[in-house]
Amino acid sequence: MSTPAGPLLEHLFRHQAGRIVSYLTRALGAAHLDLAEESVQNAMLRALQTWPYQGVPENAAAWLFRVAHNSALDAGSPVKSRTRFSPISPARPSPFPTIPISKNSSAMTSCV
Repeated sequence: MSTPAGPLLEHLFRHQAGRIVSYLTRALGAAHLDLAEESVQNAMLRALQTWPYQGVPENAAAWLFRVAHNSALDAGSPVKSRTRFSPISPARPSPFPTIPISKNSSAMTSCV
């Protein structure tokens, strides 16, 4: 590598690429392993294109994680559509059974 950032990027690739692929694979799912690997390659390429002109960021490993994550999002990964909480809507039935309560039956009874 002919750029001054080259040796650092080579070191980061050897020590961080596996971690970034692992992180993205957990976020995307194992079915999207190739997207995770491609996103890491895109981040490395972006670093080779950017760092010689703008300088190496203070935390280069975090920069690679963020760029790889953003690359996966830009590729239309399922991470965009995932939500932390999935609310129950009328289109999606509740996982809990409904027990009909009539006016004549006692829903709450006390046991002594």
